[in-house]
Amino acid sequence: MMNRINDVVIFIFLCIITIFVQNVNCQDKILMFVAHEETYYSEYIVMREALTHAGYQVEVRSASNLTASTYMIPANTTIEATANTLPGGSYAQFQTQYQNYFGSAWNSTLNPTPSTIPVFGSILDCLLYTSRCV
Repeated sequence: MMNRINDVVIFIFLCIITIFVQNVNCQDKILMFVAHEETYYSEYIVMREALTHAGYQVEVRSASNLTASTYMIPANTTIEATANTLPGGSYAQFQTQYQNYFGSAWNSTLNPTPSTIPVFGSILDCLLYTSRCV
């Protein structure tokens, strides 16, 4: 339960940080910060893809230069299976809503949960060398 609360807090933080844009030259670039360990995959991948389809260049970073680990509840589930368990929802509804909101079809190859996701580098690099980042 505590992990889920932490995930919600991290997700809210991610939403806030993704809105930040530093200058006119990079106005279409978003810095997305993910947890180095146990990033909740469905929240991460849907947000990353939605931002990409909305026309943003997404730079994913974490506390480390290494790949970030992911998880889903239950373990080894998929985006499709999760969408089908939501009260009053279904995977078909998710696909339709995604298409309507972002003008692009959901890429079903992203449904399985990978064990890790690539990151562009450490968030610390952005703090030390802001000219390289967003």
